[in-house]
Amino acid sequence: MVFGGAAILLSVAAPAQAQFDPDLGQIVLAGLSDVCVPVIESGDSLAEAATQAGFVEVTGENREALGGGPGMSWWMFELADAVLVVGRDLKQAGSACQIGASVPVARIGKLDEAMDRWAARATPAFKQIEKPAGGERDAIWVWERSAGGSVQRLRLSLTRHDNGTATGTLLYGLLPPHSR
Repeated sequence: MVFGGAAILLSVAAPAQAQFDPDLGQIVLAGLSDVCVPVIESGDSLAEAATQAGFVEVTGENREALGGGPGMSWWMFELADAVLVVGRDLKQAGSACQIGASVPVARIGKLDEAMDRWAARATPAFKQIEKPAGGERDAIWVWERSAGGSVQRLRLSLTRHDNGTATGTLLYGLLPPHSR
């Protein structure tokens, strides 16, 4: 795998849901809702939120392969043919919560539409400020909102790989004051 509230994830992985193959959007949103929202919006610890959602810490060579600085902490959740990781640089105050998910290309689904619906339902709602032109193989979407005296940004990207997989990455964090 290469990447450049527990209720959602546990229901996705539950044996009763064995016939259900979540698409990329559902997997990314599970990481966002179960881990990154509590971390960014409530100040919960990454380790606590990830552990409660059923993730395991990534260590050793796998941790190195995911990248990031020495303060980067990565957590992984595996499904039958998909992998979800969440991470954050614990040594950098205010760093973004990062999500990466990899699925077979056939399970990309409507990634941007799923994210757009989530962003619109948030309170206050996020506003889409960037979207790709049609027909692109890879794409980037960006949403922002003002909340709690700061500007929060969601940056979603989709990359299709030659090996038949697709990777969705999402960064959720606060914009630095000089970026506004």
